[in-house]
Amino acid sequence: MSAPWAIVPVKAFGVAKQRLSTVLNAEQRSRLGKAVAARTIDAFATAGAHVAVVTADRDVERWAQRRGYQVVAEHSAMYGAGLNGAVAVGRATATIAFSRWVAVHADLPLITVASARVALEAVDMTHHGVIVPSRDGGTNLLSGPVVSFRYGPGSFALHHRQMPLADVLVSPNLSIDLDSPSDLAAVRRHSDGAWIEDIIR
Repeated sequence: MSAPWAIVPVKAFGVAKQRLSTVLNAEQRSRLGKAVAARTIDAFATAGAHVAVVTADRDVERWAQRRGYQVVAEHSAMYGAGLNGAVAVGRATATIAFSRWVAVHADLPLITVASARVALEAVDMTHHGVIVPSRDGGTNLLSGPVVSFRYGPGSFALHHRQMPLADVLVSPNLSIDLDSPSDLAAVRRHSDGAWIEDIIR
């Protein structure tokens, strides 16, 4: 069986993490966005996934290619804009390759290879889907027979409504993303978040 695809949408690093502007300057936010994306992507690759970075940004494209990862261009005209469209084009590309897929947020600062492997194993063990909710009710990881992607506020409930039999994984390593100052504080308190101090100092 071929490796599952980890579909990872990545926005331009220069505009990443705007909600952290009250606690980090622009340079810190850009550096943090790149470092967290690298940590997330590398964890899934090491865990055995085929990584596909979905982006519309040329700098991100070159960055991903230098790291040896496939790049899928966003196609808003056909699949829609934003995160929903990015995941949709990633799923379509994986489906053409006859591969299983899992859509993953790029900003999982507590990700480890072990937690990435748990998620991939969950995808392998069910046809009903897998969802990892974020701590604010969003969706950090998704795989399965979802009809339409509904990322945004309350997306976990919207996705779960489409896949009521999906396995729901709840773990700080997968459920904490990095959107707000409170997220950053939670990461800094966690034992797997110590690495972030070197990035934001």
